[in-house]
Amino acid sequence: MRTPSTPVKMHVSTDTKKPLQRTAFWSDFVCSKLVEAECTLGTERLFRGNIERLQLPDMGISHIAADAQRVVRTKLHLARARDEQFVVMLQRAGQSALRCRCIDVACASGCVPPGSGGWGPARQPVE
Repeated sequence: MRTPSTPVKMHVSTDTKKPLQRTAFWSDFVCSKLVEAECTLGTERLFRGNIERLQLPDMGISHIAADAQRVVRTKLHLARARDEQFVVMLQRAGQSALRCRCIDVACASGCVPPGSGGWGPARQPVE
């Protein structure tokens, strides 16, 4: 992926879509293109999500706020990834469950409550 020489901001929201278009938009554009993962979403009529991204010359920073969803990043997603990714997760509200499918490194799985988080290279499949 070619990175710009100056910072570029992007904001994507399901609020710009009709309720029945939100899940397809989030799955096709946000999950497949931006996050490079597979998402399974909740109720179509109720789903809402926003992503703010700042692309810097050497890295991109994303802030994602969305309703409940299941995100899976498989070996195939990793092989197709355009760039090396390093994930920093800060759980501000709600709760996430993280399950790593580690192959050759130690990694933790479990619940991520508000006020906690984690970080590491995104080289292993996760769910």
